[in-house]
Amino acid sequence: ARLFHTIHCAVGPTMSDPILGQDEVNALLDAIKMGGLNEEEADRDPSIKAYDLTSNHRVVRGRMPALEIINDRQARLHRGSLSTIARRVVDVSYRSSSLIRFGEVQSNMPAPTCISVVQLAPLNGFAAIAFDTGFLYSILDILFGGSGMNESKRVSGDLTAVEVRLARRLVDAILADMEGAWSPILRLRGEFVRTESNPRFVTIAAPGDVMVEIVYDLEIESLMSGTISVLIPYSSLQPYKNRLSSIMASDDDDS
Repeated sequence: ARLFHTIHCAVGPTMSDPILGQDEVNALLDAIKMGGLNEEEADRDPSIKAYDLTSNHRVVRGRMPALEIINDRQARLHRGSLSTIARRVVDVSYRSSSLIRFGEVQSNMPAPTCISVVQLAPLNGFAAIAFDTGFLYSILDILFGGSGMNESKRVSGDLTAVEVRLARRLVDAILADMEGAWSPILRLRGEFVRTESNPRFVTIAAPGDVMVEIVYDLEIESLMSGTISVLIPYSSLQPYKNRLSSIMASDDDDS
């Protein structure tokens, strides 16, 4: 049997929250093992609703309010640093934070892409920063005297040495902004490790591990638009959950 199993659970008409308690989950698991619950019975009863225990794509907003403020602050810092590198006005806005399995991230990312492995001490493990290759190509076009409206798309292949150097420069700027945005909560020290063009070569976590995915929308004037994604293992944030759940600590820097 699979470790993760979709359980069909009864939800009464007066229940407002479909989340099961631990005792209810254990009881249903015991019923499945004893053969007391099967999908055919569930399908015949309209009061039974499917509950997928494998689903981890949940919004972080409200659970870690300080993280939301950090992300907003980071977006403001990115506007300045990325505009300096691109020599154009780069508008960056924070979109969302959510929980997602790392395997889903790898499946959803196109190839080629620009994904860099980084370390964020004192957080355990590795994190990743990914952005659209179109962003990389547009900046390169500008730096080499073009208009920045580079619509060429590479179907496959590794990044060139010039593209890797530019990616390193962008990631270093993003890490510096992260250090500044996180400083009221935690003294981060970001370190670049490597850049890959194929997300399947980035093995910073097991496919089933839960990541916090932070997404920013970016736009270079009217030339191109894309996203920046920051991936942090959820387990590495757990020791600092109390700090991230507090708004007081994060407000001090803005006062």
